[in-house]
Amino acid sequence: MSDRDWRHLLEPVIAAVERELQLVRSCTSRLTYESKGSAGDLATELDRKIERSLSEVLRSVLPGSAVVGEEFGSRGTSQAEWIVDPIDGTTNFAHGVKHVAICVALAVERRPVLAVVHNPFTRKTYCATAG
Repeated sequence: MSDRDWRHLLEPVIAAVERELQLVRSCTSRLTYESKGSAGDLATELDRKIERSLSEVLRSVLPGSAVVGEEFGSRGTSQAEWIVDPIDGTTNFAHGVKHVAICVALAVERRPVLAVVHNPFTRKTYCATAG
């Protein structure tokens, strides 16, 4: 597939990320979190919920693809891998600091071909495709 062919995936990926941002923005109570190994490496139930949800959508957008997520690791094997950080900046988020992003990328044969980064609080989305 040529680089241009990846652009058609941007719209459904952005839509999936925007659905998840509603969860992040509506989370008004103090989150419970746990350490994943070091004091600054935290996870919340919201991280896991978003990663599960995004993984389902991404695999339907590109059938046969695998997902590598920050919370659950690798699921599936494929030349096409989605890389997901459900809440980049969980430590900020868990402490009420709104400098966070939902990050999704697609690598094919370990070469990045698409990326979407969205800050749910500023409502800014950055995206790119190879080429």
